[in-house]
Amino acid sequence: SNLAQTYQVDIIAGSVSNQIGQNIYNTAFSVLSNGKCINRYNKVHLVPMLSEPDFMSPGKQVPEPFELSDGTLATQIICYDLRFPELLRYPARSGAQIAFYVA
Repeated sequence: SNLAQTYQVDIIAGSVSNQIGQNIYNTAFSVLSNGKCINRYNKVHLVPMLSEPDFMSPGKQVPEPFELSDGTLATQIICYDLRFPELLRYPARSGAQIAFYVA
């Protein structure tokens, strides 16, 4: 948030471990140039070959579209989610013009 304000840029970031209650999620987030966090996305598809399901919980929400400072609609997903293109149908149909893939 401080970096976004200092440099007057939108920041699309992740992924970070994020504990919510008893669950740990792989989370990406977006912060506007004014420092406001406008989007959080928890990775839906965990990587079985890396044993992610053993220590992380999958997100339960599809990625939402969000508006960048310049008005562009965007969305974001994380790494292995790339292998499941149907995950982007909702944000694409909702007008998202950019999909950020944090990997």
